[in-house]
Amino acid sequence: MIAMTGEGYFFKLPNNKNTFTTVKGAPCEWSKAQGATYSLLLENDGHRAVKLSKIRAYVGVGENEKGKIIWDKWDIRIIEEFSKDTVQNTIWYYTKLWKNSGLKHLEALANWSPV
Repeated sequence: MIAMTGEGYFFKLPNNKNTFTTVKGAPCEWSKAQGATYSLLLENDGHRAVKLSKIRAYVGVGENEKGKIIWDKWDIRIIEEFSKDTVQNTIWYYTKLWKNSGLKHLEALANWSPV
């Protein structure tokens, strides 16, 4: 898997209009210890652990009986890399996609402090 190095990425699933946002840093020490390098921001479900490459996202969807993350493989298409230095672009992007509902995500992004 080719390591991604940006601070965050917008991506889509093939044949799906929804855009997802990842930010660099695992959501917690537990997921970091299991290989998570990014966090997926979800509007109603908080953050999910993610291992990210250019064509796949492995998303933590649960925990098995041994206390390990259950990884779900998503084929993805990266749309855009962003950094916290480009928050204005991020605001524009979210506003365009979700008509102000993206501002909730921006607040989460502005306050993000990964482990």
